[in-house]
Amino acid sequence: MLPSFFRTLSSRTLSTRLASTSSRPPPPLYYLCGPTVYSSPHLGHLRTHVSLDYLIRVQRHKAPLLRPILAIGCTDIDDKIVKRAKEEKMEMGEITRKYEREFYDALKWAGCEEPDVILRVTEHIGDIIAFIRVLVDNGNAYVLENDGVYFDTSAMDSRKEKYGMGYGGWFNRGLEFQSDGFESEKKRDGKKNERDFALWKIHDTIDEHNYSYPSPFGRGRPGWHIECSAMIKKFEVTYSKLFGKKMVVSLHGGGKDLVFPHHENEVAQSTTYEAEYEDSTDNNSNSLTSRPGGKWIEEWIHTGHLNVKGGKMSKSDKTGVSYQSLGCHGDVFRWWVLADSGRWDQDAVFEERRVSEAEGKLDTIRNFMSADVDELVGASTDDLDLVAAVRAAEDSIMDEIEKPRKQHDSGRVLREVFNIVKKASNHEEGNGRRQARGFVSRYLAMAGFSDFALGSDENSGDSAGDESKIIEVLSTFRNGVRSLALENPKQNGRFLQLSDEVRDALDLKDGAASAASPIKQQKTNNKTKSFPVSNGLNRDGSYILPKLYFRNGKEYEGLFSKFDSTGVPTTAWQDGEERELSDGEREQLQKIKDVHTGNYWGRKPMNN
Repeated sequence: MLPSFFRTLSSRTLSTRLASTSSRPPPPLYYLCGPTVYSSPHLGHLRTHVSLDYLIRVQRHKAPLLRPILAIGCTDIDDKIVKRAKEEKMEMGEITRKYEREFYDALKWAGCEEPDVILRVTEHIGDIIAFIRVLVDNGNAYVLENDGVYFDTSAMDSRKEKYGMGYGGWFNRGLEFQSDGFESEKKRDGKKNERDFALWKIHDTIDEHNYSYPSPFGRGRPGWHIECSAMIKKFEVTYSKLFGKKMVVSLHGGGKDLVFPHHENEVAQSTTYEAEYEDSTDNNSNSLTSRPGGKWIEEWIHTGHLNVKGGKMSKSDKTGVSYQSLGCHGDVFRWWVLADSGRWDQDAVFEERRVSEAEGKLDTIRNFMSADVDELVGASTDDLDLVAAVRAAEDSIMDEIEKPRKQHDSGRVLREVFNIVKKASNHEEGNGRRQARGFVSRYLAMAGFSDFALGSDENSGDSAGDESKIIEVLSTFRNGVRSLALENPKQNGRFLQLSDEVRDALDLKDGAASAASPIKQQKTNNKTKSFPVSNGLNRDGSYILPKLYFRNGKEYEGLFSKFDSTGVPTTAWQDGEERELSDGEREQLQKIKDVHTGNYWGRKPMNN
């Protein structure tokens, strides 16, 4: 039986999303180029998908109410697959199912989230043929008898004013020689231009293995590039109908080796298709000009290569290293990718010793998170230093998260986490270590690490729960509920009260002895002053920046006199004089600000 994620969105999930987005913008659609399933995945594939998975998680952390719908493409018909099936004397479907399963097992090992949709080429042959017919009918492709169908790059050049660019104009790589993704590709007689690439290749042979498909152009198989264009179009049309709103793929990702020819050719095919395709929602516009920015895809993400022995790790060069050969937990590899291998868009060199170093860092984190904790009784001066360090690290991470996606550096986030672990490990148990544990748990969960990284027993099973994910889900849910309630606070007062109760429960959970230990109740000082909670809105209705929350919130006018570098008050006015706030009061205000920070990111529109 195939794993649970070999499916599209369930009807229950769809109905929930449809109901929750009826009066708001629909969730974004993301598409990632996936595997050609003729052999086992290697660490190069995993580095790409771990990096992409992390960037998507960060976006969800910034905007929890706009969780993207993710699709991954799967090439399950290809010359290499046909060759492998013949070599192993197996049905093509057996080969592709075997290696597709291996690919998603590897992603699960590395902590990557399941895609919402898997788009397999063999399940979209009809959509691909229909897409090609539109290109032929509009003069952007031509048929070579007994050969196939080719994209006409010269035709695109001649209509560049209409399309906004000529062939190769997106990544500026259109003048290079390219392969069509067919092993036998050479300069073909009859091609109008050497740059023209195959959309469909004739294969007249009919055998019991069903290696080819009937089409108006002749029996054959689709080209590599047309597959993604056609499946993305089907993905968009399907979800537009489901949500009753125009939805387009806003992010497209893959390794940088796909920039040319694959993604350049996808852009050429889809740009010419969309420019000739009438938008049913706007009679005065074609589908291209009605897309964001008049572009087929608004944002592209290309990850760096993983190199070994002086070159790129690849299947064809037989330089691939399997994840099983590492003999470590997937969190170890994930840490190396996100913290130690360089920025996601840069090349990295694989060395086993570097992975071993990452394992040592994970051991340090696990030991810190799983240490025995006595009941908290107060905070020392050293404790306050640690609390300040945690807050400074949180500010640094928030600054990194706020950057546009293409500038984000996961290494900076995880270095802040590890530095707090090292600093906190040198402190006695107290409020500082409690806050440090909550900080580490929060950001490791955001980055996609499992309970293993948090010090839980690797073999504890489902009954032990995945506490880091529970914290993340509850926090996201609570922020979403509170954001909705604030749209009409008078009618939704009870929801605001409940959301605050969830907040308080999460704060206690952040102070748990470990990710696997029972929660211990913290003693509180009932003598501290209680402060009001602002709705977090400026006078114009916009959300207040977190650092200005206590300065601009109308509930705090004339209340505080001085603030620290993060915007948390340090002194307040009382009877006409300044008084220094107690540790308990500052901690209370920090919690209030943390809640607003979560709400701010939940409501702030995406800007990248």
